[in-house]
Amino acid sequence: MALRSSTSVEPKPEATLFTADAMDDLESSTIIGGVPRNDSGTSVASASMFKVSSIHGQIVYSNNSETLNKFCLAEAIYLKFMYIFEKIMTIKYYISQHKKTINLCYNKENLQKNEDGVQKASNVFAVKFICAHKDFPLERLFNFLCAMFSVFPDRDYCIMAIPTSTKPLRSHLEALKYFMPVAQRPSEMSNLDEVYITHRSTIFGEISLYRLEREDVETVQRLAMDLKIDFESKSISYSSSFSYSSKVNTHVHTDNEVRVIEQIMEDVLENPHSEFDVFTIRCGNSSKPAHDNTPIGFVIVRRFLYHRDLLLHYHLPKDDHHLDHERAEIITLKLHPLFNNSCDLIFRSLAGRTNYFDYYFFCGRKANIFSNDLKTLMMLVEPRPRKKNVFNTLPSIIKSPKTIVGLPSYNYFNDHLTVFRHKLNPSKFFGNSNRLVIIGFSSECRAFLRQLLFVWNSKNHKNSKTYTCLPRLQVTVIAEPGIVEAEYECTFICPECANSRSKSCFMYYENSSCYVRDVIARMDLRYWVQFITGHVNYIDREKKLVRINKACDVVYDTLMLMNSVNFNLKDTLPFDEQERRPYNFIQLNHRLDRFIMFYKVRVLLEELKRSYRIVIFGSNLSTYEFIDFLLTHGVDPTHVILVQPREVTPSEEEQKYKNPMDDTNIGYVLDDMLSDIDLTIYRDFTFSHWVQHAASNFILEVVFTDCYKNALRLDCDIFVSFRVGYMDPIVKKCLIDSDIQLRNNKILVNKKFQTNDPDIYAVGNFIQFNEPVNHQYRFTSEMETAQKLMHIMGLRESEKPYEEKYMYPAFFRATLPMDYYITKVTMPCRYLSSCVVNCMNCSLTTYYHNTFCRIGLSQKMIVDEIVVVTKRSSSLDYLEHFCGKHESMLNNLKAHHKNGDIKCFLKFLQEPWTELLMHEDFEDLQQQNRKILMPMIKNLQNLKDSPEQHLHDVNKHFLEQNLLDFVRENRKDFKHEFALPEDYVEENFG
Repeated sequence: MALRSSTSVEPKPEATLFTADAMDDLESSTIIGGVPRNDSGTSVASASMFKVSSIHGQIVYSNNSETLNKFCLAEAIYLKFMYIFEKIMTIKYYISQHKKTINLCYNKENLQKNEDGVQKASNVFAVKFICAHKDFPLERLFNFLCAMFSVFPDRDYCIMAIPTSTKPLRSHLEALKYFMPVAQRPSEMSNLDEVYITHRSTIFGEISLYRLEREDVETVQRLAMDLKIDFESKSISYSSSFSYSSKVNTHVHTDNEVRVIEQIMEDVLENPHSEFDVFTIRCGNSSKPAHDNTPIGFVIVRRFLYHRDLLLHYHLPKDDHHLDHERAEIITLKLHPLFNNSCDLIFRSLAGRTNYFDYYFFCGRKANIFSNDLKTLMMLVEPRPRKKNVFNTLPSIIKSPKTIVGLPSYNYFNDHLTVFRHKLNPSKFFGNSNRLVIIGFSSECRAFLRQLLFVWNSKNHKNSKTYTCLPRLQVTVIAEPGIVEAEYECTFICPECANSRSKSCFMYYENSSCYVRDVIARMDLRYWVQFITGHVNYIDREKKLVRINKACDVVYDTLMLMNSVNFNLKDTLPFDEQERRPYNFIQLNHRLDRFIMFYKVRVLLEELKRSYRIVIFGSNLSTYEFIDFLLTHGVDPTHVILVQPREVTPSEEEQKYKNPMDDTNIGYVLDDMLSDIDLTIYRDFTFSHWVQHAASNFILEVVFTDCYKNALRLDCDIFVSFRVGYMDPIVKKCLIDSDIQLRNNKILVNKKFQTNDPDIYAVGNFIQFNEPVNHQYRFTSEMETAQKLMHIMGLRESEKPYEEKYMYPAFFRATLPMDYYITKVTMPCRYLSSCVVNCMNCSLTTYYHNTFCRIGLSQKMIVDEIVVVTKRSSSLDYLEHFCGKHESMLNNLKAHHKNGDIKCFLKFLQEPWTELLMHEDFEDLQQQNRKILMPMIKNLQNLKDSPEQHLHDVNKHFLEQNLLDFVRENRKDFKHEFALPEDYVEENFG
């Protein structure tokens, strides 16, 4: 017998990361779990000749620095900042280590000399290579797999190893349909082969479904309990040297699922009219009774009647009315992993048993999660890229079974759901063929990954109507520790909000467009994209690899830099020996920063109730959003100081850029409102430096200077900077070491977003074109940038002609003080040369019932800006449809405003006529009109005597006829009933 010990690394459950109980566990498991609270704000050693710092056990003398007394006043706070919250920034916080022992047993006495005992005891054979002619039908490779098992009748398993350094053959990809991937163990070696395995029963076994019988209850319970047993075994960690009873219940979802399954089985067996159907999945001979076949899983389904509610947020066909009574919802599905490749067969067998032909499975972010082992082999339904106004549409009434306790009840109209679908079509994989590595998890990265994930999707549902479209991506994303985990965290509950899970709370509120938000809210990229947590050290361009964590190499064919940030105070700020900023310095570039900030503020309020001070540096909309968070989460405004930076005049080109994250005029109004509540504001100051404790990495004082070089020195417990800067200094150092060309702290790229290395792309606000361009390329739509990248890299054919200029608006939203919300939509400048700096375009405003609206018009009367500040928290994503349109297309907006007919622009843009502009086919109507009118206009212009009125009448006739045809064709899609000429004809004849 041979023994081998190893360590397995697995991600921690979400509930153990950012919740309040998780923070209590983290505090209790550190050496400062018993640090006493000092409500008076005075250190017990403040009167001594020296101060004994508990950090590293250092003794520092008071006569050496004036800052020592300041540090001793709140040393307990700084200790928590260092020992607790900074652990969230480490890799070890997000993984659990488990000791495992592998036993290899064989009878040594029966072995002959020179015999390998391990090989003789092995129950597996390996496939080294599969090659097929280009004209060979790949579907017949299944017969080849059957022949392989016949060659090795004594082996039950077959494995394939695919090297990561080579591109897989088409024959290998076809054969892998019958294999499942094997997870790699942690190793110091990089670029290990990808291993796949299959079992004999997967090839020769016959999958059958049987309705639940009384004797099957124990079998289903055993399969269901395996969920809990596996989960509990993973939650035991041996990385700690002491025992601690955690407050976090990491298997609350599995406990609830087991209870619900037991209730449903009892309901099915006792109630002949139960709405549920329960089947056991067995492998063997279908002609034999169920008990003669091996149980490998079970499935629970019920009829689904709320398909209409899904159409608001999800891109689904509108003409599937024949399936209205043939849709089913999968409650839970458990299957042995070796049989996952039989997904299509299982669903077809299920359809034969139930007469359901369209299956859905829903995952709610904030609901009890049920298992479905086949969800990644079902087609993911893409959310709509642009939202519509709901026009007070009421959702369907959801009828929940009264006898089933704990079963999730979804609001399909409003809830953030991940939707999987299987319509019994054959499966087909889509994806990229080269190894793509992305550094960063910015908004641009999420939009690009969404494009890759739905590369098969189209407006006419061409692929989804024929196949069950599945992504197969060769994508690796390298992100800093906690960035991805924080974005997908959904168990956190803010204790300060009246509604504990209010969408308007700063901890849940996202600033980006719905296209980016839905990547987190309505899908989980971690099922299809490989995420690696680590710090990038170096990019070896010759060997095409990225060195992370000073030990691991990630090989790439194409590398994409998508790690830009929004805020960076200064490139020359001091770091400690581990390249970390001071523990009480915060820049809110990611949601992880929000969690760290939230708990640091909580500690500050608990430890120093009367003597804390928070200094904020910034003047953009994100600055005021953070101030609103402080005011609504227990912070006294008199303890907050806002220092606004002195703006440096940017270049002429940058002055022409439209930035949705900044609004000077709104800032003036907000400053007056904050001054009324005694919040201190200093204007036109430049950050100079900060003063740190002599022996610790803490800021005690921040120094600013005005235009006359006069110093402003502010004591602070937390310093928060919103100073605009798009490249982190650590990233800059890595790029310089890798010989990536930079200019003015920006990455130089060409019009195809390629750096000086053609295999390395860069996207984000930290790029600069290396040649003059006549259009804005920063502060643009993430969706459109991702579409351009897909076209440039040859990953997807554009449905529309490719254009370098941007055609879609950029979107930003934020919360503001005094319970206000701002939504700002800006159209990128398409012709910089024709734009004049400081030239006032037409700006129209309204104010009605606490709602301020501003619409900016360009010189050609194109709507290039929409700003709405209101106390209503409803989503205004549909405003994207109106930005970029001519004002005459918006029902002659300028003329109506001049005549005083519009009291509120927001109400005006919610009128029934706007539904036409928000229809998904309206842009096609515009293209059709353009194709018809342009030749006609050119011909009429060549005629010298053509009257202008004649041209107007002809154009008007064609436009009206096309619009009537458009309404006639899509009439059923509209909430409002638009009248057509034939309606009056029928009425008169009637």
